[in-house]
Parts: sequence; C-alpha cells; structure tokens
Amino acid sequence: MALTIIALGITILITAIFCSYAKTNTPSNLVINWLLSISLITLLSLRGTSFDFDSMTYENIFNSILQDDFIFDPSSYITSIEPGFLAISYIVIALGFGFSTVQLFFAAASILIYKKILSETSVKLFPIALFIYYCTGFLVREFTQIRFGLSVAIGSLSMILYFKEQKTKSFIALIISSLFHASALLVPCFIISMRLSNTIKYSKIKYTYAFILLLSVLISASLNYCTDFFSFFSIGRFDRYTGTDELGDSLPWLIQCVIFLASTLIIKPSSIKHHLLLPIAVTTLALCIVFYNFQILQRFSIYGFIFISITATQLVSELGWKRNFVVFFMFPLFSTSLIFKISSLIAN
Repeated sequence: MALTIIALGITILITAIFCSYAKTNTPSNLVINWLLSISLITLLSLRGTSFDFDSMTYENIFNSILQDDFIFDPSSYITSIEPGFLAISYIVIALGFGFSTVQLFFAAASILIYKKILSETSVKLFPIALFIYYCTGFLVREFTQIRFGLSVAIGSLSMILYFKEQKTKSFIALIISSLFHASALLVPCFIISMRLSNTIKYSKIKYTYAFILLLSVLISASLNYCTDFFSFFSIGRFDRYTGTDELGDSLPWLIQCVIFLASTLIIKPSSIKHHLLLPIAVTTLALCIVFYNFQILQRFSIYGFIFISITATQLVSELGWKRNFVVFFMFPLFSTSLIFKISSLIAN
C-alpha cells in the first residue's frame, strides 16, 4: 500500500507537469482530471480498516448498528459520533451493503468536493493543485480519517461559497459539515476573517492580522496553564492519543501554515488573494499556533489546507515555468507530515 501511495503521488506529479502546458479545459485535460480524481477515490475506498487508527473503530460502530447494539446519546453531541456518519451507516445497512460501501461514499464525496473547488479556482492547473493537496493533506486527512475528512471538505466548500457571496448555501454547507464532525463549528472563524477583509481596507487589515497572530500566541501560552479548557471537549477522549505517534509532531503543521501565509503574501494583489486566500491563511496559522501543544486540536487548522493548493497554482501561473520549479517543489519539500507518514507506512 505504501508503494502504491508513492507511485500515485509520482503519477500525479508527472501528469501535473505535462498537463500544465495544455490549453484550458480541453477534452483530454478534463478526462485526465477525472482519472486522477477517480484514482484517489479508489485508493481511499480500498485501503481497508487496519491501515489507520480510525477505520476499525468506525467499522465496529457500523457492525454495532447492524446488530442493533449501538446507543447514540444526542446530549453528548461533542463527544459522541455525530449524526452524519450514523445516518449514512443506517442508509447503507438498509440498502444491504457493508462497511466498504461507507468508505466508498466518504471517499467519493470528499474527493469530488475537492475536485469542484480546485477545478473552479485552479482551472487548467488542476493537476498541480491536486498534487499539492496530495502532499499537504491527503494522507493525514482523508486517508486516515472518515467523518473528519468529509467534514473538512464540506467546510472548505462553505468558505468558497461565502467568498462567492452565496451566503445561504454557505450556511447550509456549514450545518451539513458539522453533522459529520463537530470541529466544523470552527469554520465561522475563517468566515469572520474573510468578512473582516471585506470591511477593512487592505492597507490597514495587515495590522488586524498581525494582532490576530499575536493574540493566538498569547492564547497558546495561556492554554498550557488552563487544562480546564478541555473539560468542554471531555479530556478523556484524548487519553488514547497519549504516547502514540498518530498525530505526529506539531512543528511540521506549523511549517506548512507559515509557508502558506508567506506564499499568499507573495502572489499578486487580487480579489481571491485579499478576500479568500490571505484571511484563510492567517486563520489557519492562528489556529495552528493556538493549539500548538495539543495536536489533536491543532488538526482543526486543516480546514484551511486545501487553499494551499489554490495559492500554489496562483504562484505557478504568475512566475512561469522558468522559475516555478522552486515554488512547485517548495510545498512537498516542507510537507514533512507527508514524509513522516510515508516512512511510517513503509515501516509497517
């Protein structure tokens, strides 16, 4: 499986290089984009349940539902299994299918949502955007998560819809996202940041962003002395992560977020930079800093990671092929979470 992951990554990289010379939205380009997306869906749906920490847990929940032995407590929404996963499981069981169908649904839904986002924002550079996504989020999100992965995809769509002034659809997407994982309740942080970019002049917004980042550092430092903060989330839920490498080190996440923000500052002024990429990059870094010492919560910053791909394609299109290899390889080079993840997969 590890070799398959590496081979697919290389295939996407090579495809990205060649397709970037093609004309926008040619039939062959569109076919290739679909083939790449289907390849990711296939890899996700066939990964089994013993390849990560969460899949076997969800399979056990699915089997409990199948045997009428599962009790869902709506009063403990934050710490229980959100209703979105349960609803899909009940539907799959009613149709007579097994847990592999649940995996297929979540894989297809997540990847197709990302395809829609990247196709609309990256156009002919979709393969590049997909490659950057593969390096920065795929293995640590969709490949090792189920409900959280889909929640992030729908939450990212909510941000895009808000950027397009489709606020009703954005709100609906936010609600649906929270039905799959309660962490989606942090998506409004990104939306508020986007709204600030619309109400404050660009010449002054930089001071607001600087204040937000400074405040995040102070909050992060104070959380070390406020362990009662986790009583809201039920700290017992985090016990199983203690002493494991499931969440990895906090530093790689921070590096990716810093590169995201720095790259966003480099690209030329535009509406997509000022009102989408920059506020999301600042919010992503702020969340990463706030939860730096608590990796399970630090992963909430992943809600902004798909926009790293959009930033990368903006840079590539602006710099041209004589210089863009520096930019193109900067993301996978610093995506150390991917490198460590592949190493652990090979070791297993």
